[in-house]
Amino acid sequence: MNTYICLLRGINVSGQKKLPMAELRKLLSELGLVDVKTYIQSGNAVFRTTIDDMSELGRKIEARILEVFKFQVPIWIIPLQTWENALNSLPSDYDTPDQKGSLYVVWLDQSPDPSLLEAISAPEDDPTSFAAKEHWLYLYVPNGYGKTPFNNNFFERKLKQRATTRNWKTMLKLHEMAQLVAQS
Repeated sequence: MNTYICLLRGINVSGQKKLPMAELRKLLSELGLVDVKTYIQSGNAVFRTTIDDMSELGRKIEARILEVFKFQVPIWIIPLQTWENALNSLPSDYDTPDQKGSLYVVWLDQSPDPSLLEAISAPEDDPTSFAAKEHWLYLYVPNGYGKTPFNNNFFERKLKQRATTRNWKTMLKLHEMAQLVAQS
């Protein structure tokens, strides 16, 4: 069986798109996914399945959420090995304890076009920086994610694809959960 981490974007934010985690676990289990676990209310799940086609699995989950909850939500299905690659590929520039509190990972649908990446720059007075790796970005925002213009909508506009972001602490917690599920 394969172990995956599933990220849902934009649920349970400011009273919008309410999807209780108990109901998400039930929905995922009804789709035949096993050992389903969720983390916090912002749409993070881990599970195992025999399904290999992540795109098909994502479409099934999106369709089922639309059917049951009557709203669309973007979903990323990430294999445990890819998640580990993201954790282990952290550029040394960002690998200090004080930086990790301001570190985020932006998940994309695919590797970004290098010419689109080159066109992105922070204002001179903004200490935000980012580094691309495969189909994710490491985003360092020392002034806080809520204050940076480098949010999901920004990257979606600039890179012309969907994006969702998780902080480093959540990345580590989901990894820990996925490892436990993989050993089940």
